Amino acid sequence: MKLQQLRYIWEVAHHDLNVSATAESLYTSQPGISKQLRLLEEELGVQIFARNGKQFIAPGQAWRRRKLCRRKDIAETFRAT
Repeated sequence: MKLQQLRYIWEVAHHDLNVSATAESLYTSQPGISKQLRLLEEELGVQIFARNGKQFIAPGQAWRRRKLCRRKDIAETFRAT
């Protein structure tokens, strides 16, 4: 674990999970930040940020989205019967 990786986590959270804005503020590249975060997640064995395609989303938001999708699936099942 590197101090730089921890700073990237802090900065990404501070910039509303916007990696491009974080990279710009730190004068570095977006792929570099994403790679360092991925490496840290692999090292720790945990997912720090959930991902929706190329975007980071807060882990709680990912859980809520899955829950809402499941509710919609259940509702559609009952409508079909």
